[in-house]
Amino acid sequence: CVVSDSGTVQEECCILGGAGAVLSVPADAGRLDVWLFGEEQSRIVVSTPEANYPALLGLAKAAGVPLLELGRIGGERLRLGEAVDVSVSELAKVWRGAIAGYLRGAQ
Repeated sequence: CVVSDSGTVQEECCILGGAGAVLSVPADAGRLDVWLFGEEQSRIVVSTPEANYPALLGLAKAAGVPLLELGRIGGERLRLGEAVDVSVSELAKVWRGAIAGYLRGAQ
């Protein structure tokens, strides 16, 4: 499972982990652009094998930490609700070339 509230983090996890994910956008996410790209303090992404999810949930509950399950890891695409459906290879290509592409365009 993946637990988070920021699309940017999920994208980087897919790229670095080499696996896609199917995630839902929470109903109370507010503006989609803010949910996808905003960064807030004290929020983290947790990925765990499904068999360990009950233990993770128990630890979070015991510590008084809210936990929101967003989806599942697997496949070759990142899907974020209806907003995003892109291959991990395309994400990686853009992510790895972003700075060089920006600098080429600035010249």
